[in-house]
Amino acid sequence: PIPSRRPGPLDAMSPPSMASTRLRKRDMTLVDPEAVGMNAKMLQGYESTMQQLVRRGTIPGCASVVLRQGQVVQAGCWGYADVERKTPFRLDTLCRLYCATKSYVVTAFMTLVDEGRVSLEDPLERYLPCFSSPRVLPEGATKAVKASGPIRLKHLVSHMSGIGYAPELGCEAEGDVQACYLKLQQAIEQGRVRSLKDFVHKLAKVPLARQPGTQY
Repeated sequence: PIPSRRPGPLDAMSPPSMASTRLRKRDMTLVDPEAVGMNAKMLQGYESTMQQLVRRGTIPGCASVVLRQGQVVQAGCWGYADVERKTPFRLDTLCRLYCATKSYVVTAFMTLVDEGRVSLEDPLERYLPCFSSPRVLPEGATKAVKASGPIRLKHLVSHMSGIGYAPELGCEAEGDVQACYLKLQQAIEQGRVRSLKDFVHKLAKVPLARQPGTQY
């Protein structure tokens, strides 16, 4: 799903905004998920979750399209693109990019590698000294241990640095590491993290979820 900007008061959410807006046949043809090997109940559960996120005010609105084997098996919109104006969220609503920015960042980074200005083997601490002594708190452990090696730039671009994530929207933290990320996320939302530099220094203090370079 593609979230829009942060929601306003819950009473701005009118009942019609809760309904999923299906694609009309003239735009795109929906096929039976079961016909292309997908579980229809799983998609129904997903749509129900999106409705709940909007209803609770976790997000103001979102849209999604799921394709399987080149066929559209799910398409829907929920909530508002603009809460104040009560503009319904549509499949063509323009949104900020989040995960899609990774490909642009890595492409730009690899030009530096091509130019010989950095190496994929460079340790992260060469550029961000606050990551010079990473510690790891594996799942099920009660005490963080010293990382077996440095975080390298190649680990960052391949999602193998050991740095984890906060819980998904509306979900509870699972384990101590996620709880730390959730606390950091909340500090950002509350305006207590004032700059990118401040964020990076706070992130470096959170234990890694796994040893660098060992797991995606």
